[in-house]
Amino acid sequence: NNEGAPYHQIKRVMRTEINRAHGMAFQNSAFEDEFVAGTKFKLSPNHPKRDICDMHAKANLYGLGEGVYPQGKSPWPAHPNTLSYEQVVFVDEVSEKDRAGQTNHLDWLKDQSKDLQKAVLGHDKKVSALRQNHLTKGMIATPWKHLEPALKRKGIDIASL
Repeated sequence: NNEGAPYHQIKRVMRTEINRAHGMAFQNSAFEDEFVAGTKFKLSPNHPKRDICDMHAKANLYGLGEGVYPQGKSPWPAHPNTLSYEQVVFVDEVSEKDRAGQTNHLDWLKDQSKDLQKAVLGHDKKVSALRQNHLTKGMIATPWKHLEPALKRKGIDIASL
């Protein structure tokens, strides 16, 4: 495995940017249709492991259904080399259950298993911070090494997490 090799890094950047250009063109053209409610964040069948993409695909943040985002709100692509993709959701596909089931990132995360929380957040201490209500939406994707000093400055005892 030579993931650190320059050739591998260049391939990763090129694949990511080509994928991003294609996805953004798809998003822009999708919303030209007045009957499009949003785009649905979909996990590839080849999605290798649980991560933040699972939250993006499952949380109903806008009352449009699980993983459905209105124009300009999609988190896709969530990370380099993503295998996730999007598909169009039309207005008539959004149910009353979808509209009633709206949640937010933190509440959705708190309702998940500890294993999925760790897969999304990436660190056991972040899971503890979530469960003790120290995490904000903006901290979900922040690496622990950057988050730890910020929490300390807020007076949070990191050792207790």
